[in-house]
Amino acid sequence: MSAASKGMTYAGLAALIVIAGLLLRTYWDNWPVDLSALYFAAHFYGQGAYDLVYPAGAFFWPDSGTPPEWTALAAQQGNPNAILPPFVYPPVWAALLAPLTQGMTMVEFANAMLVLNVASLVALVLFGFDMARRMTAETFHGDAPNLLLWVLACGVLIGFTSFGMLSLQLGQPQIFVSALMVGALWAMMRGRDLSAGALLALAAAIKLMPAMLAVVFVMERNWRALSAFVLVGAVLAGGSVLITGWPMHAGLLERIGMLDGEILESRLSIGIELSLLHLSTLLSGTAHWDIPGPGMVAQPVWVGISARVILLAGLGASFWVTRDVPDTTRQWLRFLLSFLFVVLTAPLGWIHYLILPALLLPALATLMRASWCLPVLLAIASLLSIALFLTLSDYDWAGYVQVHLHVSMVLAVIAVLFAFARETRR
Repeated sequence: MSAASKGMTYAGLAALIVIAGLLLRTYWDNWPVDLSALYFAAHFYGQGAYDLVYPAGAFFWPDSGTPPEWTALAAQQGNPNAILPPFVYPPVWAALLAPLTQGMTMVEFANAMLVLNVASLVALVLFGFDMARRMTAETFHGDAPNLLLWVLACGVLIGFTSFGMLSLQLGQPQIFVSALMVGALWAMMRGRDLSAGALLALAAAIKLMPAMLAVVFVMERNWRALSAFVLVGAVLAGGSVLITGWPMHAGLLERIGMLDGEILESRLSIGIELSLLHLSTLLSGTAHWDIPGPGMVAQPVWVGISARVILLAGLGASFWVTRDVPDTTRQWLRFLLSFLFVVLTAPLGWIHYLILPALLLPALATLMRASWCLPVLLAIASLLSIALFLTLSDYDWAGYVQVHLHVSMVLAVIAVLFAFARETRR
């Protein structure tokens, strides 16, 4: 490595440290809404109040009233008007974190999680950079990425986009889960199949959605990684039942079952089901554009079927169009495309899920030969900026404008990835 290259590498690492420090300073002592569910469930588990981990009520409690015990604890900690969403994670995490929450306030717990999330973002940036270097060497497309420019681009995506800022503001565990999922991809690209399967299993043990990405192991005929995923997943699931008991898991399944036949309605949605439903109401003349808050609406049968067809067709197309792409680049593409189709068609598709693909996509700025690629990526990032999101959020009529915008941006990224796959065939 030349002296100039070393200098840019050191500058990139220094910039990454500065960005991490700024993120910690910006979000320190925050009361993140989404993370509060994990803290409150763990707190009451530690108190032995197991019935308050998955208490009865609608999927989103504002529809039926937040449990008074949760409200009382929030008031005791100085936030009587706190929004407290329900806990929808496996119960083992409430059990494991219970001792921590007995000695910490919600804000102190949030600070600890912030450190973990910022460390996860650092890992995502470095994972993405290393994979981009490997793809450049494999495909001979473009110049090797520059770490300083990579870090600065990722810093903008984290700090100035809706999905980046909201992920941190809400204290989303999805950031840590994203690092585990990308870690699984990174391990697979380096031939560490057992680690890849184990990391994906751990991600799925926190949030169930990552289990869908095991389809990438099937596409790759990577039976070692798939076996590790199944084995580690079974051990984690069995351990969860042994630690917390089956009734707690039944409570989780009951809450997840509330999603059956319903669609998430939220300004933060990236789900194609909601977009399809709204388009159908436009055609029938019954449409409304405002979304006052997150809630569930009835899912017509045809919408659910359409989403499943889109998922299966998308996965099939992702497999087919990448079949002749060089190995590591093919794995990168199949992982990203599978992830995007899964979150696009998921019952709960939130905008903060986009932090994962966003921190991998700068690779296309140097890898794609097409002159239109960089302007398109910049346009997508601009349309998902926090400034535009907050501006639209001030208007009632813009609720479904935001939904359609988010879905369109996911579809645009999928189109760019398909174009890259065609361009990169052997």
